[in-house]
Order: sequence, then structure tokens, then C-alpha cells
Amino acid sequence: MRFVVRFIANTVAIGVAAWLFRPHLEFASFYAILLAAVLLGILNSTVRPLLRLLTLPLNLITLGLFTLVLNAAILMLLAWIMGELMNVENFGWAVLAALVISVIASLMNILTGGRRSKPRRRRY
Repeated sequence: MRFVVRFIANTVAIGVAAWLFRPHLEFASFYAILLAAVLLGILNSTVRPLLRLLTLPLNLITLGLFTLVLNAAILMLLAWIMGELMNVENFGWAVLAALVISVIASLMNILTGGRRSKPRRRRY
């Protein structure tokens, strides 16, 4: 169930980012946005942990701000994978879109309970 909530949150976040940055972040159709949400979930679960591990020193030096650059790089990789279905004008717009997607998806996950807000209770 949590997967479905996170998928819907990512889809809405990508759609809002595409609407906000319309000439600079374009999708061919609504189905391209759905495909982008699926592929972004796959990339975030496979490629992102490896990139975070490789860039850990930069992330520590920048106090976590380099994560935004990683998110933008993953968004550019997604645009490259999707080809004609998705177009990102340049890396600067990818950074802005990644920021909007991260903020909206996080807010929606918090509001809908997609992520646990309470820590698990330990049973002794």
C-alpha cells in the first residue's frame, strides 16, 4: 500500500514540476509522466544509493546540499532513458525541477502517511 501512495505522490510531483517549468521540462503525454514516475522509482532504488555512497565526502562537506545535485543528475538520466517522451532543457532546470519534485513528493508522503512519521516501538 505504501508503494502505491509513494507512486501517486511522485506522479503528482512530476506533473506539478512539468506544469511549473513547462517550456523547460516537457513530457509527451500523461502516460509519459506515469512512465517517468515508475522509472524514477526504479532509479531511486537502484542507482541513487550507489551514487550517494560514491559522493558521500562531497555530501558531508556540503552538509547534504549535494543531494540536490544528485537528484538533478538522476532526473537528467531519466530524461536520457525516456528519449523523446521527456525533455529537460539543461542541468539548471533539472536542479529546479528536482527541488520541486522532492519537496512536493515529501509533503504528499507526510500528509498521506506514505512514510512512517512515528518511529517503531521496540518490544522488549
